[in-house]
Amino acid sequence: MHTYNKIYLAGEMLVESVRVYRAARRRVEFISAILLAGAVIGIIAPCVEELGGQASDHDFVDLLVAMKKLRGATPQDLKKYTAKVIRERRYVYNSLKHAGKKKRGESPEIKPSDDCELIADLQLEAYSVIGRAIDDYIKYINIKDRGGCLRLVNNLPEQLLDILQMPWVEEYPHQF
Repeated sequence: MHTYNKIYLAGEMLVESVRVYRAARRRVEFISAILLAGAVIGIIAPCVEELGGQASDHDFVDLLVAMKKLRGATPQDLKKYTAKVIRERRYVYNSLKHAGKKKRGESPEIKPSDDCELIADLQLEAYSVIGRAIDDYIKYINIKDRGGCLRLVNNLPEQLLDILQMPWVEEYPHQF
């Protein structure tokens, strides 16, 4: 049995998700990239928020919420809207991990047998989830660096540092 640092494991998963994405030709490869990058977000985003930062999902939501505020939305409406947008951003990732949903609040239960279809552009979703994972990892490093934790950066693999320093937008899968 070994003890692992999940921050470093998340870095390895991010490198692998980018490698798989770049070489992907089949759906299962895009799915693998989505699941790996989504797991990175699941580790890194809570750490970013614990340290006082804001995870990438919330950056996007803030822009949409600001537009809703301009249109006169109430605080209660904004809270529901925020939860809805984040749920939608994580829809494909969560759908690939689970079938069915338990009843929560006003949300009805969905039987696993009624939740077997997924509508998605897997290539575009992989690109998007990897981009958010990269953003969150960079935020985590920047926050930790302010606290004098250069030890973290000095111990990251070169492949990960290369990914974190390159503009991910160049990897966009569709032509403009």
